[in-house]
Amino acid sequence: MKKLMISLAVILLATPSFAQEKLIHKIPSSDKIIQVKQGLSCDDCSFPNEFTITAWNMYKGKNETWREDFEELMNESDILLGQEFSFKGEMKERLFTPEDEEIILATSFISWGKYNTGVTNISKYPAIAITPLRSKVREPFIRTPKLSLASQYKLEDGRSITFINIHAINFVRKKSLKKQITQVVNYIRTTNGPVVFAGDFNTNSKSKIKMMRDILKREGLKEAIYTGRDDRMKWLGNKLDYIWYRDLELISAQVRGEIEGSDHKPLQAKFLVLK
Repeated sequence: MKKLMISLAVILLATPSFAQEKLIHKIPSSDKIIQVKQGLSCDDCSFPNEFTITAWNMYKGKNETWREDFEELMNESDILLGQEFSFKGEMKERLFTPEDEEIILATSFISWGKYNTGVTNISKYPAIAITPLRSKVREPFIRTPKLSLASQYKLEDGRSITFINIHAINFVRKKSLKKQITQVVNYIRTTNGPVVFAGDFNTNSKSKIKMMRDILKREGLKEAIYTGRDDRMKWLGNKLDYIWYRDLELISAQVRGEIEGSDHKPLQAKFLVLK
């Protein structure tokens, strides 16, 4: 009982009050979620039929090699779906100075009143539509929502392709994570053409993984299978990062285990648009 009381005391002391939350983590209004940094040399280019996508939780750029690894991955990718950006230091400098890219930043919350964090879709082609999807549930203790970010691009045949980047709610029950994934599925149902749904799903239990797979397979999405060593980030043995897709042919997929710029390893896949 004594140990239990000590544990509860630690949690209460570590948990911000409502007043403290407003000071520590500010939630932007719906019209302040999106920022776009434009550096494209072409404002009407079509997204290619054969393309490479990278999905990467970037750990707020905390690791020393983040910038070097980011540049390598961007050079190889037509689009990068990044989770956990932060408007601090080198990461802020890079994301605010696009190099022939369009950088879409979706802020989940602002910590200490000045450090935006969230998800980012970075492409070498201009988006024709941008849709942020803020989770209706919040993470415990810090009481912040998580975001999914959808961006659409024009294909050469006149159709559009949709990329959805998720950083899923964490440390919650399965039903809360299910609500967020269902929110994205409901959005996918409004789209036509190819779809890629990727990112950090925070599936930290076998039951959450099964739930995710059941929902997305039922919706007609396929899970990318990786060749070579699968070094994806795990929590208690459960893999957190995934790439799902629709109306595309998967040419290859790999986990970039040699990349050290984050605690998560990047996922990279090459696709061909089906006619």
